[in-house]
Amino acid sequence: MSSTLRDGSSLVAVGAARARRAAVRRLKRLVFKARWEWFRSPPYWARSDGLWILYTKGDSLVEQLSAGGRHEPETVRTMVSALPPGGVAVDVGSNIGLIAMAVARSCPSSVVHCFEPSPQPYEYCVRSVQRNGLSDRVVVNNCALYESRGRLPFVLHEQHRSVGNGLRDTGRGGRIVDVVEVETITLDEYADEKGLERIDVVKVDAEGAELAILRGSERVINELRPVIIFEAHPTNAAAYGVDTGELFAVLSRSGYRIFTLGGAEVREAATLVRLGGLGMILSRGRDLRSSRLCAPVVWGRA
Repeated sequence: MSSTLRDGSSLVAVGAARARRAAVRRLKRLVFKARWEWFRSPPYWARSDGLWILYTKGDSLVEQLSAGGRHEPETVRTMVSALPPGGVAVDVGSNIGLIAMAVARSCPSSVVHCFEPSPQPYEYCVRSVQRNGLSDRVVVNNCALYESRGRLPFVLHEQHRSVGNGLRDTGRGGRIVDVVEVETITLDEYADEKGLERIDVVKVDAEGAELAILRGSERVINELRPVIIFEAHPTNAAAYGVDTGELFAVLSRSGYRIFTLGGAEVREAATLVRLGGLGMILSRGRDLRSSRLCAPVVWGRA
């Protein structure tokens, strides 16, 4: 058989395999919707990977679960690996609580402090945490972390696109349906008020506000030295008048080393700018390249 025919056969086989996987995903979504949504009115309760989840119709986060997947498994795995027994995690931009609940379930002696300023995702997160019996270990705050305390306008998009809500409109969240005023607080102030003597890991997914949040976390970063997982999306950052390279500069000055979730070290700001859209992990004194990390996760998917 000629190489051309072999190559052609390989392409056909790959295409057929992809089509089968897509068909399986569509079937799983159909079964999921039939079980949890048909003949019911939203919001819906569903059980996925052992957790009860309250969500609205078409929620982009739950669409992934309905096809048999998990939400941000690399992020969850990284947070779990950074949490010692009795550890403390912070989840900034927790939405309906998928990551926070997964981490709390995996680390039964740890506590996760969540921040979700969007009214509806906050309510769904609280109700899901309660139904899963995690209220003693998942603290849900209806405010935004930022670089200063106060009240600021907050942009809301359609319910199923709530992942795009934020203090600025990045242009990536779809149609704006409302602008509300939300409370803001710095992580330093929150840690002081709650008497947190340790914070082991911080996940920041705040649609471009990451740099402002880090600026409001100076004492936590310099004294408590948490592992930090953050989003580095250039379009989101631009809405705040900054670029992702500034994240590198701020954390490097604090003595952090920066890695992709896949374990590759980022040694200069220009590289971080080129990698825009990847979930990044930062550490000081911990070589997370040897921990249980897998391939980089693309946070900035449209």
